[in-house]
Amino acid sequence: MKFSTKDRYALLLMVELASATPGEYLPLKAVSDNQGISVKYLEQIVAPLSKAGLVESGRGSQGGYRLSRSAAQITAGDILRAVEGEIVPVPCLATSAESSPPPRPVRDPGLLGRAEPGH
Repeated sequence: MKFSTKDRYALLLMVELASATPGEYLPLKAVSDNQGISVKYLEQIVAPLSKAGLVESGRGSQGGYRLSRSAAQITAGDILRAVEGEIVPVPCLATSAESSPPPRPVRDPGLLGRAEPGH
């Protein structure tokens, strides 16, 4: 599986939050400074993580983001599903495979049976 930039940054963000002092909020600016990711891009990434219940936000001067549960209870799969949606090896296996082209019919079902071994 190939990870997009968004996937990698989401994983980095969650590692930063997991490394923060438990219970304290970490501003996205701190993550931006540590990882070299723009705050604007982090804001786009944190929104689906929050919607999925993986992070929670705090407002005010001591605000930012923190994990909504312990890091041990959050998997990489949880993070990737939050930012990408359903994870499948090929699009046609998705439960919402409406966008996948229909399978092509086999023109000659006996074709494979006639193949010679070793060719």
